[in-house]
Amino acid sequence: MDAEDQVFKLSESVDIKQANQLYCQLTELIQQSDVLIIDSSQVQQIDAAGLQLLLACQLECSHQKCPC
Repeated sequence: MDAEDQVFKLSESVDIKQANQLYCQLTELIQQSDVLIIDSSQVQQIDAAGLQLLLACQLECSHQKCPC
């Protein structure tokens, strides 16, 4: 991991309640970082909105050519 790498730790629950806030945080980090690492080791529950959020962030990374 380099100094420019960002690590974002997901909470135990990734669901529709947090989706908008998480999306804003992650897209900001994507724009600021060369590499974004999403640590999902603490996730206990994820719903369809949470998965959709992570896929949208992956697509955003792909468009900006940053590895996620």
